[in-house]
Amino acid sequence: MSAETQMRRLNAARTKVQEVTQRRMRLEGELEVHTKSLTELEAKSRAKFGCEVDELPDLIEKLEKEGESAVAQAEKLLGVV
Repeated sequence: MSAETQMRRLNAARTKVQEVTQRRMRLEGELEVHTKSLTELEAKSRAKFGCEVDELPDLIEKLEKEGESAVAQAEKLLGVV
């Protein structure tokens, strides 16, 4: 293999390494942003709703059922039903 061919392969490998390094740095930055957002959302969830983020769907379902029950009771009291 000639020196020129080896240099081209070496330069191609360097370019690929730089591309991969840049992509990795970008992805690490994105991960950091998402991790920070998740931490903030978890704190807000605990402060506002007294539960963890993964418990929110159950809380929403519970609140919807309570709301439907309250509307049904109000309609009954008002004679709408």
